[in-house]
Amino acid sequence: MLTPAKININSFFYPIGITPAVSLTQSIPPNEAADVLLLGCGDVRNILFTRHIDDRKMDITCCDTQKGVIARNILLLSLAIDDEENRNYGRLWDVYYHIYIDQTVLDLIRSQANKLYDLSATMGTWQQSKYGSRLSFCDSATLLTARKVWSFYGTEKSDVAMKRQMASALERANYVRGHFGSNEWIYAAGFRSTIPAEYELLQDMSTLHENYWKYGINDSSADARASANHPNPTFLVGEEKVNIYYNIDPLFGFHLATAYMPTPPDDPEFGKLGKLPRLERIVAVARQEFSQWMVSYRKYLSDTTIRFFIGDPVALAYTLYHKRVTTTNTAHWYRDRYSLQQLVLDALDYTSDTAPLDFDVIDTGNLCDYLGSLTLLTATSPLLRNRSSSVLFTEAVSKYGETYHEMLRNKLCGHVPTLTTLLSLFPVEYWTNTSSISLGDDNILKVSLDAESNNGTKNAQRQQILLRTCWKRPLYMVPSLGSSFESTSIKFDASQLARALYRVYVHMFQNEDYAQIFQSPDLAASGSLSLEWYHRASFAAFLRLVQSKVVVCDWDTAMHDLLTLIENKPNTPANVDRIHEFYTYLHILGVYSIDAFKSWYSSEECLAHSLKRLTPTGENWGDLRDWENIPPVVCVTLKIPREKLKLFTTIDGLKIETPVVYCVIKGSRSETSPTEHMFNACQLAFGDISTEGKRHTQSFRVLVAEDDAGWNGSSPLISAFYLPASLLLQPGETRVSFRIWGMVETAPNLGIGTDMKIYETTLGNADGVYITQHAPHQTRFPVAIYATPTIPPDSVTAGASVTLSAGVDKETGHIITFNGRLDITSNRLKRALNRGCNVSTSAVSPSAIAIRLGQTTPFILSFPVFILAGKRKLVVARRSCWVEAVVQVADGWEWMQYPLYMYPIHHREGKLINWNMPYLNLLKCPVIDTAQDKDLQHLIMCHLANSLSAREFVLEEQDALRLSAGERIRVLFKKSINLMFSHFHGSEIKKNHVLGLRNAGIGVPQMLTLVNNLRINLADRTLLLDCAVVPLFTEEICGFEDFSRRLKYNPYITWVEVDDEELQLWRRTLPAYVERCRTWTHHPDCAYMITGRIPLTIADNEPFLCKCGNGQFSPGFKIDIPDWEAVKKYAVRAAISPSFWAPFFDEVFNPDESKPNFTNARVVSPTRECASCGRIRREDGGQLLNCGRCMKVKYCSRGCQRTDWKLHKADCK
Repeated sequence: MLTPAKININSFFYPIGITPAVSLTQSIPPNEAADVLLLGCGDVRNILFTRHIDDRKMDITCCDTQKGVIARNILLLSLAIDDEENRNYGRLWDVYYHIYIDQTVLDLIRSQANKLYDLSATMGTWQQSKYGSRLSFCDSATLLTARKVWSFYGTEKSDVAMKRQMASALERANYVRGHFGSNEWIYAAGFRSTIPAEYELLQDMSTLHENYWKYGINDSSADARASANHPNPTFLVGEEKVNIYYNIDPLFGFHLATAYMPTPPDDPEFGKLGKLPRLERIVAVARQEFSQWMVSYRKYLSDTTIRFFIGDPVALAYTLYHKRVTTTNTAHWYRDRYSLQQLVLDALDYTSDTAPLDFDVIDTGNLCDYLGSLTLLTATSPLLRNRSSSVLFTEAVSKYGETYHEMLRNKLCGHVPTLTTLLSLFPVEYWTNTSSISLGDDNILKVSLDAESNNGTKNAQRQQILLRTCWKRPLYMVPSLGSSFESTSIKFDASQLARALYRVYVHMFQNEDYAQIFQSPDLAASGSLSLEWYHRASFAAFLRLVQSKVVVCDWDTAMHDLLTLIENKPNTPANVDRIHEFYTYLHILGVYSIDAFKSWYSSEECLAHSLKRLTPTGENWGDLRDWENIPPVVCVTLKIPREKLKLFTTIDGLKIETPVVYCVIKGSRSETSPTEHMFNACQLAFGDISTEGKRHTQSFRVLVAEDDAGWNGSSPLISAFYLPASLLLQPGETRVSFRIWGMVETAPNLGIGTDMKIYETTLGNADGVYITQHAPHQTRFPVAIYATPTIPPDSVTAGASVTLSAGVDKETGHIITFNGRLDITSNRLKRALNRGCNVSTSAVSPSAIAIRLGQTTPFILSFPVFILAGKRKLVVARRSCWVEAVVQVADGWEWMQYPLYMYPIHHREGKLINWNMPYLNLLKCPVIDTAQDKDLQHLIMCHLANSLSAREFVLEEQDALRLSAGERIRVLFKKSINLMFSHFHGSEIKKNHVLGLRNAGIGVPQMLTLVNNLRINLADRTLLLDCAVVPLFTEEICGFEDFSRRLKYNPYITWVEVDDEELQLWRRTLPAYVERCRTWTHHPDCAYMITGRIPLTIADNEPFLCKCGNGQFSPGFKIDIPDWEAVKKYAVRAAISPSFWAPFFDEVFNPDESKPNFTNARVVSPTRECASCGRIRREDGGQLLNCGRCMKVKYCSRGCQRTDWKLHKADCK
């Protein structure tokens, strides 16, 4: 496997999710079918919530490593399918969410589990059942595993035994709760569930959470608590020990804002709940939302296919990719991190090629925290479709007080523009500095917790932050209309590519740089994380992806240069210890073979052949050297006796948690200083070994009869790993051991030596060590990615062929330039170029330029990142007939150069795509009754205030400080939106629902916003104005004399004054606000489609919206003004929400921190980061340098210091 092996005896079971449900399809235009891949899917909340708010056809593939999660998910969904009259939601809630249940619910679980058990006898019987077409399995092994869990659910066990098992599980959970302290986690999870109405949360959620863990149910009635006296078997997995996660709570997965924000009394869903006591109302809101999900699931059942896989998400990703490009159903990966069973997609839908193998949406949950972001993105990026609407979501929680910017760099292992280019991904929010989700609400939690406790340790824990990142395809990879080019290949110079990859390697294994660890306390504290996430096989898999995406003059030269850099890296003795594992996986994955492997079968250079010639005639070595044609790489399978594992089963789990383990090959004891070679890419399983074939031959195979009881069984632990055969040619003296990584300070308490050795034996131990050509149950090496770069577009039809080349800085390894070269193939264009036609360039977007030859249609060159505005060079070769544009790569800070690029709409694949504005269904967004609650004003104002970052807030408040042009436009735009909300609600100012934008310079009305109501967008947990937008300068509305005459002085209208620059941003943004909520279809003659421009223009007094949606309003939409019926045919519906800042280059505003240092947007944490670029150390790995004058601000280079001086000089003292 591509992640380090861990002892999983103390892993937590997550039967219930602890974050609010998200919309999985909000990036896809309405009415388009969606294929979704959920890795680490957890419970069904995200599926059901998405199904409730989105009626499109969906095919969802769900993967989770925990068999209990998948088994209980299918149980619930099958019960929902059976509930044809929608009457059983109360019991379904109890089935899925209550730890303790009454006899009726227990009988329901057992009955349904037995039904599922009977139907799942074979893949065929399941597919023929009533569930088979809607609830499918990716492979027969998943079906068999789920069936065993259902057998446990359905067996009528002694109530005493079940209570004892549940009590033991809850005792362990409460022990962990007491050790770590659960309040901050309760607050964080519950807090996010109530946004944007979180201010009265803390005590309520704490009380409800404690009641849930005390009684095992959410019901507050004494009768319900008394009758719920049976353990819920779905919170257990089988007879084995279960570690239920210590802070699960059903309420955390729902959207609880409507419990705090009033809904209209006639609201059919939530209006009747308003009179309940508050604690009961919170639970009732969650139950009501759950019932809505169930109704919608049944309603759209025929349009919903859900596929299930129990196993490793990375292995599944590679197998899906391999199936897509080869039609083979296995890529020779093990199906699970703790199994030796090969993953084979043997379900009928895969053998018949009807199941999706690439996806519109990939959501990886919080797997980044467990697998490593780079490993995860390497495996999943190839599965994301090359469409502008396709999206990959990752989610991670920071540790050790990281900022969001540090967090993203650390997750990616380096420079963001460089890594995203190599991964073929585009983090839209990073580049636009615009998000649909408020980050400011988390700060409210931090302030509340800090006020509650001043304990330094707890405060450090509480500073953890959640980062959900949206990754799109770069537009240069997405097919478009017109003379543009799409290609997934980028050309690199071999030595430059090696330098870029070396920097990734250094960042990935920074914990091995002893000099840096001793100099940086933060790195020392977090250093173990690198090993938890990555080993050399992880990096080799990343290189294989890069190999498939780039074009170099000589790949072998690039790898040779990379290895030279790695082998000579100073201060890293671990390079020597682990270099052989790196060589091994470069070879296995087809990335590169070192010279020793290339010449392995040459008798002149093969050590094995040399030794064999020393053997007397007729005699054998009796070991590996008897093997004819020994391959350069072999597999060692080590059997660790059960008695050696008592350490893990007897010691307090909190002392070791889930430690990383690895194997070591150690040379002869006769050597003065025998080298230890570490191998972290181990595959673990419990079971009994048998063999086939003759030892020391290619036919020798290891078979393992796995023990499902695992840690609760009696079988030995098996560890299998690949390594170079050259390390094993002295088997009598070579030793192999199994060890724990790190934790040296705890070794005495664990009863082992400081070498952390669990077990050791000699390679010649025939009963404990097995050497084979391939790993157990495998006949080939695992396959990662095929090196098959996409062929560029046909040059004949395009008129030119394109080559995209990257330039890499020699010192930093960062991509700093891109060269886009057009080789002209059209004879007409060649002649024009030869005759001296004018060649010009212009900006099309922050990541694209147009090259025009004379008056011909321009060629559009797109790049994988933002480029610096105005920093491009044009080279024209008229005789050779090529044109080259050289552009400089921007960093995320450069969003200020493109202030209008917040919510772009792209015309791709013949469709309009909202690229950074999530789509939504307005009818699924609850209405807020602004007339009911006088305290609502405070909630709304605080929510709106979060739209400004710390820097924006201070700059907006302090007139003496100067904003850049880009910042100024953004701040004014946000203030105007916030003013609209304030006027509609009447927050401290005149209340009005007819709002207009008016040019402050000339006093000319530009646009009307007629607000129907205030709603909550549950998916993003934000407020929005459901409104009609009327542009006032169109020909039609200007001819509407009665309305036009009264417009300027109409008392129904409140005017918001804007200037010319802000108006341009409004014209850019309004199409996205309209497009996000449309229920209509664009006409064939749509002005957007014909012109390819969205908006149509940003010029004054010209139409900028298409007319396709004019007059398209639902029956309930009505504006209480006399002219509405006449005006609405000129209006289009829009959903306007606050515009939030992205978290990568600024902080949340805190009133206590509004100091001048916040005016420098690039100083995220002045004492820890480069004030210019945000790096936490110099490019050579050294510590940052202080400003020599004030000694308060740090820089990573003199270049950054010079760049920042204009901003810093005012504060430098």
